[in-house]
Amino acid sequence: MLTALFLLFQAPLLKLFGASADTLPYAMQYLNLYVLGTVFVMTSLGLNGFITAQGRSSVAMKTVVIGAVLNTVLDPLFIFVLKMGVRGAAVATIISQAVSAAWVLRFLTGKQTVLRLKRAYFRIDRPLLASAVGLGASPFVMQSTESLLTIAFNVSLQRYGGDAAVGRKDGQFPRKVAGAVGRIVSYRDFSLLARENRFTRISGCGATAGRSDLEDHFGVFPFVAARSGPTA
Repeated sequence: MLTALFLLFQAPLLKLFGASADTLPYAMQYLNLYVLGTVFVMTSLGLNGFITAQGRSSVAMKTVVIGAVLNTVLDPLFIFVLKMGVRGAAVATIISQAVSAAWVLRFLTGKQTVLRLKRAYFRIDRPLLASAVGLGASPFVMQSTESLLTIAFNVSLQRYGGDAAVGRKDGQFPRKVAGAVGRIVSYRDFSLLARENRFTRISGCGATAGRSDLEDHFGVFPFVAARSGPTA
């Protein structure tokens, strides 16, 4: 559904996200291919939590590392060696995500996993679904608002800096400031995001098991509150 949505409305969505007339063709070249790998992203990110829930954090970490390293290696190959340009970057990303998804599926269908994927489990349990939606509502709102802030930030840069701002003495300042602020915020958020992810999972496991004391013991809410604070 997401793939069809982006393919149908890619131009207005990209303009909404801050793409200009000059950058729109490159963005569309990338997005046309990238969205085809949406299923791999959903598979690797969505199912990786089931690996972490089993206490196999090292295996879950490899899911991310495999995709990141492979993407780093394939990007210059497809972009420069094969001369595919922006499309090459998209192809490299899709391949990397597909390998990460295959890694997750291989583990969750293998002998080492406790929570093994079975066809019988692919059904909707309404009470469980409602509980999961309730637990994920807070992270969803936080991520959504951060995404909206990023969109507003990009639109503002496009309006006041323009595409030619990079490398020009009369317009490079807004982009440099944006880059510096983004890096500072990212470094600040790394540790908070890691703690939030871990403690939110512990909180979810505790709520499922009826152990509300786990939330107070591990201090979930202070980290979530810190993470949801001002980003600039």
